[in-house]
Amino acid sequence: MEYLEIRNWNKWQTYRADRGQPPWIKIHRRLMRNPEWVSLSDAERGQLVGIWLLAADHDGVIPASKELIKKLCYMESDPNINKFIELGFINSNGVNSASTRRQDDQPEAKAEAKAETEKIFLSDSIEYRLSELLYSLILKNNATHKKPCLNKWAKNIDLMIRIDKRKPDEIESMIKWCQKDAFWHKNILSTGKLREKFDQLYLKMKPLQASYEIENWG
Repeated sequence: MEYLEIRNWNKWQTYRADRGQPPWIKIHRRLMRNPEWVSLSDAERGQLVGIWLLAADHDGVIPASKELIKKLCYMESDPNINKFIELGFINSNGVNSASTRRQDDQPEAKAEAKAETEKIFLSDSIEYRLSELLYSLILKNNATHKKPCLNKWAKNIDLMIRIDKRKPDEIESMIKWCQKDAFWHKNILSTGKLREKFDQLYLKMKPLQASYEIENWG
């Protein structure tokens, strides 16, 4: 998947890790003295703020398609992505202006088809929330664990639900259990690894749960 990154996202959008992603973003007053910001039209500034709001759900990452951005941000006109890149508001992250333009020139129908394969999960989706749960429990065991791209983690949860036919509450229980286990909390450090080891974890967890229920029966 081709994507773009908001420049200095982690510098300006910092929050307490134990509180999760807030429903707002920070816009600093010093932006009013930024020559690049001042050079934008009112409409372009509004588009840029909309792009920042979109990026807030995905750790500072946005899709590299102006059609998709326009649709997700409910814009009336196409955003000038190349201008935002040239002014330093967005990093191309390996997608140069030429390739961005080629992607921007795709027909609307092709962009919509691509959108179906490039899933972006909102922060209130079950896939994203389960990813946040795993990350928050990992932090309890290791407060210095590097924050992952939760949208990528959410894709693995989506595959577990759609392809592996796991129930969300089943996944939630497994996340909580593995992060309490003396061995597995050191080894399950991503949703990808959770998916890979799920059957093995299940076989390990069930006997322990049954033993606990027998011991505490009555």
